[in-house]
Amino acid sequence: MNNISLSNTSMNSLRRDHFGRYVCCLFAQPSQREWLVQFFIWVEEMDEIKYKVSEPMLGHIRIQWWREAIDATYQGNSPDHPFLAMLAKQKKIGTLPQAAFETFLSACEQEMDGFVPDNLAELEQFIANKYSSILALAAALLGNFEQSTQQAIHHMALAYGHLDLLLKAPMMARKQCIMLPRDLLTEAEINADEAPLAENKRIVKEITLFLINRAKAQLSQARSYRKYSDPAALPILFHGCLVDDSIRLMKKYGYSTYSIYPRSLGVFTYMKLYLNGLVKRY
Repeated sequence: MNNISLSNTSMNSLRRDHFGRYVCCLFAQPSQREWLVQFFIWVEEMDEIKYKVSEPMLGHIRIQWWREAIDATYQGNSPDHPFLAMLAKQKKIGTLPQAAFETFLSACEQEMDGFVPDNLAELEQFIANKYSSILALAAALLGNFEQSTQQAIHHMALAYGHLDLLLKAPMMARKQCIMLPRDLLTEAEINADEAPLAENKRIVKEITLFLINRAKAQLSQARSYRKYSDPAALPILFHGCLVDDSIRLMKKYGYSTYSIYPRSLGVFTYMKLYLNGLVKRY
């Protein structure tokens, strides 16, 4: 496999938009790093659509364009986009599960439509659909892993998804979308169709802590596969360090769902990632 020249522009773009994932990509083999970087840039691009459109229909049109572009790539064409063009050129598209693209894009559409889960099961199904698809596709770029590694990646995705949704709550609230279970909000006498007000801070904190504990449980499950996980999947499994960092940040800010959290890693987390990379441990 030939080494791919890593674009400074794409690296800088990911470093600016998602520093944690940028650091995770640094642990990939040089020949695979560009694939991961371009993929995560594309994920960020998809995730930003809901914030950039003035109405959901415009977002759906963009997502449909991507469905057709991805399908065209599987058919052997090379659309004019760095990520898909790279997959076509390197003949990697055939190694990626097309269903995972569709599941991820459908989850993005749910968010655009103001999806509020009725209960915890619906929330965790959404997290599985969106975040498991993301990490499954990222992992497929690195290799074909055995079941134990795939299970570790799945549980890591669930842990990461819980925290990512909580960290994005301020932006989601501006779109009148609260990604917290409707039954828990109703039980707390919070209107699930409106952003919780300041006087609801204590109750929202309790729900946030509940979801953080769910994330911790999934993280523990992911780490129970450490002994059996393929070291080649570490750039994906290092998302566990990002989960740890997110929990640390939320604790620092009093578990406020409406705090704007820094996207850069803390020094401790950066060092933890570096040391874990040396010993190949997530």
